[in-house]
Amino acid sequence: MPSVEPCRPKLVSSVSSNQLTGTIPTEIGSLWEMRLLQLGLNHFTGTLPMEFRSLWALQFLDVSENSLTGSPANALRASRRLNRLWLQNNNWTEVETFCSQTTYPELTLMNANSCEERNLYNCSCCTTCCDSPPV
Repeated sequence: MPSVEPCRPKLVSSVSSNQLTGTIPTEIGSLWEMRLLQLGLNHFTGTLPMEFRSLWALQFLDVSENSLTGSPANALRASRRLNRLWLQNNNWTEVETFCSQTTYPELTLMNANSCEERNLYNCSCCTTCCDSPPV
C-alpha cells in the first residue's frame, strides 16, 4: 500500500477489494478527520495500528474479510463517534471483550461474525450485530 501523506485531512477513504497485503500503515493515524474508512476485502495481517486512536472523527469503519488478529478495542478507544463497524471474517481473539468493555454511544451496527454462519456475538454495545459492509 502506498504511504499516506499527512497533509490535508481526508474525510473518506476506500481501498476495499484491492488485494492489498501486509499490515495496515500506521500513517493512517495522521488522517485525524477521517469519517469513513474502508479497508475490507483485502489481505491485511497483524493488528489494527494504535495510531487509529487519532481517528477521533471516525464514524464508519470496515476492516472485514482480512486476516487481522488481536482485539480491535485498544486501537479504536478514542473513536467515540463510531456508528457502524464491520469486523467480520478476521482472526480476532478478543471481540467479545471489545463488546463488553467498550462504550460507543453512537454505535448502532457492528458485525463481528460471518453472517452466513449465524454465530452472532452477544454485543451490549450496539443494536445490530450482523449486516453487510457498505459498498
